[in-house]
Amino acid sequence: QAASEAFERPQSSRKLKYLRVEPVFRFKHPLLSEEALAHLKFSGMQAMSWRPLALAMIFPAVFSLRMTATPDMDNFGSFIPKAKPFEVASGMGVGTMSWGAPSRGFLLGDTTASMKQRKIFGKSLFNATDLSAAYRVLVEGDVTFFDTGESYGIEGIQEQQQAEQLLSEYRAENFKRPVDFAVQIDPSWFDPHSASPFKLRYGRRGVLNAIQGSLDRLDVGYVKLVQLGGTGSTYIGGRRKLAAGLALAKQRGFCDHIGVVNYDAKKLESYYELMQEHGVKLASNQVQLSLTNQDALFDGTIGACRRFGVKVLAASPLDGGLATGIYTVTNPTGGLMGKPRFGPRELVPFSRLHSELEQVAKEVSSREDKRVSTVQVALNWVRAKGAIPLPGVKKADHAREVVKSLSWELTKEEVDRLDKVSQAARMARV
Repeated sequence: QAASEAFERPQSSRKLKYLRVEPVFRFKHPLLSEEALAHLKFSGMQAMSWRPLALAMIFPAVFSLRMTATPDMDNFGSFIPKAKPFEVASGMGVGTMSWGAPSRGFLLGDTTASMKQRKIFGKSLFNATDLSAAYRVLVEGDVTFFDTGESYGIEGIQEQQQAEQLLSEYRAENFKRPVDFAVQIDPSWFDPHSASPFKLRYGRRGVLNAIQGSLDRLDVGYVKLVQLGGTGSTYIGGRRKLAAGLALAKQRGFCDHIGVVNYDAKKLESYYELMQEHGVKLASNQVQLSLTNQDALFDGTIGACRRFGVKVLAASPLDGGLATGIYTVTNPTGGLMGKPRFGPRELVPFSRLHSELEQVAKEVSSREDKRVSTVQVALNWVRAKGAIPLPGVKKADHAREVVKSLSWELTKEEVDRLDKVSQAARMARV
């Protein structure tokens, strides 16, 4: 009975479907090699009592810890060693905020584009088939880190096309390619996925339930990173309960690392210290950073991240297209028919930057003996600043640009040139 209760997790009706074996900690065992001993993580809770008991017979060295102790999951974390430092394979990720969101150009199900969507998005409209093709290009190109969240594409939840649900589908289709997920939870009063509009989210339990919801939609047992999408100043229970819930989630194996989103230097320092009180090192801070939006570099945010050893995840590294060099004063539509995406007010201050982007792209193309686009240059500038870009990808050709950008790097002289013109543009806009 103790073993059965030990593997229950909060508020889930889904029963044990499978177990995932991963080398997290090891014990000496008379029958198994050291490498074979592993920490077991489960997807689905409230397992029937005979299952953990059967597993206990196979792995007695692991399960004896639970069978001889009070089934208190808070104590289970003491057997899990500190995780390795947070790293992103290839140094590049992908943002999925637009996946499943009609308001961002996504076509739900088999629907056709409305007149309003055609007018706003034109050829930028995309659907699940486009995303599936893009996902395949990305994982085959070793871009395997996907940033998602419980509110990403929530409009598509009924069609099973919310961002997390789409990622689950594409992961199953490409099961031979392992991927990592980062999920963002919102410290809101209400659960956005609840059938009842009055279901409150509060305390540590609210944090755990939010993360479990994302795990269920992704159909995984854990994720690499959980990010807090706000300060939690109005959360029921306050920021300390949020921090305690996040620490407990890491302790219970829901995630490997904890991060925050859009924290300035002051808020980052405060939350870093708060998480330290719970024995957890803050791993990341997701902020907007691009050639055309460098506020995080100048307001001390990225300096604070470096000081505390917190990784910078760069959201909108192409600034919605403004930093790509595709949309310019002389070509405001990017060569497409329809309404210009940006007006003179946005484009004129960056005219010199767009020209420099094109010149650098030509020089790199000559040096690398292959075609290098201004999009690739913009992404590599973000990488040169020590950040991990999270470009939004909607179609396979977008994915190819992301993958190709990993095959080369900017020189220091090229970075300095881009810094000079981009900072001049920034000053002109102030």
